[in-house]
Amino acid sequence: MDESVMDESVTDTVSVTDTVSVTDTVSVMDESVMDESGGLDGGLDPDLDGVVDNGVLLASELTEKEKKARPKLQHIALTLWDTDEVHRAELNRMKTHLKWCGVLHGREICPETGKPHMHVYIQTHWTKRKTITEIHKWFTDDEADVQWSGGVWIAPVRDKLGYVKYCKKERDFRLEGEIFADANRKGEERQDRHDLRNAIYEEGVIDLKVLRYRFPNQMMSPGGERYARQLINDVTPIREPERFDKEHLWQWELRCKLLQPDNGREIITVHSMQTRQGKSMMMGRLKYEYNQRREGSALILTVAPAKDLIDTIRDYRHSLELLILEITKAKGEPAFLKGVFSLLELIKNGEAFASKYNTEPVRFRNKVKIVICRNDMHKPDSLYGKDREAYMDISIDTWKWVPHRVLEERWNAQHPDDKVIIDEDDYDEEG
Repeated sequence: MDESVMDESVTDTVSVTDTVSVTDTVSVMDESVMDESGGLDGGLDPDLDGVVDNGVLLASELTEKEKKARPKLQHIALTLWDTDEVHRAELNRMKTHLKWCGVLHGREICPETGKPHMHVYIQTHWTKRKTITEIHKWFTDDEADVQWSGGVWIAPVRDKLGYVKYCKKERDFRLEGEIFADANRKGEERQDRHDLRNAIYEEGVIDLKVLRYRFPNQMMSPGGERYARQLINDVTPIREPERFDKEHLWQWELRCKLLQPDNGREIITVHSMQTRQGKSMMMGRLKYEYNQRREGSALILTVAPAKDLIDTIRDYRHSLELLILEITKAKGEPAFLKGVFSLLELIKNGEAFASKYNTEPVRFRNKVKIVICRNDMHKPDSLYGKDREAYMDISIDTWKWVPHRVLEERWNAQHPDDKVIIDEDDYDEEG
């Protein structure tokens, strides 16, 4: 009799305890679902101080010591159109096989088409940056047991915390591993731009090719490469360029001319009626020496419409010191060159204009020296004023600075039907 009473009391105790625990669990989950700032909605839990998933810490607020100790991560955003349980389990298996830090995938139905799809957030260790091609191979392996026939869309994650909330917005999400979303919050400094600065200042990376590989989004963004050049120039000391062994007399004279202070108006023209006089080779040497001294300080262009030239030049406006323009005989028509030389005059004045309606000013940080390299002679006074041109007539063995009056006389002798009116009041004894 006593044993039966004890059994009944134990049964009642267990049933009451089970009922209370289940009720408490349901009530806690209901409160977290109903609360807009709860863990299931991707908000910040006041007790855990981070994004939580049913009590599991999703985006932790790390201390400075933990941030330095934590390996660098790569953040990948995917959109998949295979959403059944087999494919969701395959994502968890891939996380273990490919050694991801964490994977968060949330299922959603498009309101316009009614087609289900998944938003996936993957974090991997930065042993080597995974390119889009490598990531695409994860889902296109023909020998894999599970095939992703619906396709995949890949992009980098810019706003980490925002994308965590986006994956969890329909509440049909699953988490495997850990997702750290403490960087790039609204109102904070852009972490990618900060990483680019640290790579140049602290790691000493000054090669633009390496920076384009490591930070493609920042370098391809408007002004990104110009910003990188500016940082490189800040940390790079001015170096004396390595001189080539053999040079002609006119090449040394051109160097001396470029070393003189710029008067803000003069445009140097290097002219030779004969080809193979070493002009293009000399221009390449000058570009190499200037860029060895300061990255992005010299630029060589072939003649093109003015709007195309200014689109190229404005990326160098903070570092440009020498602009070299090569003009061939095929592009020597005055009607074509008029706009080009008007642009060169604006550059010498320190400001040019871009865009179709000339509304965007392009200001240059340094005084830009301009060298024009050509094989034919243009009509004097047809492109720019008399005090603009420093005309250098060269051959391999000789060189001569030609006064503007001599240019006019030479033109009149060669073109009797299209003469230039010579005004004696414009010249002194030296021409």
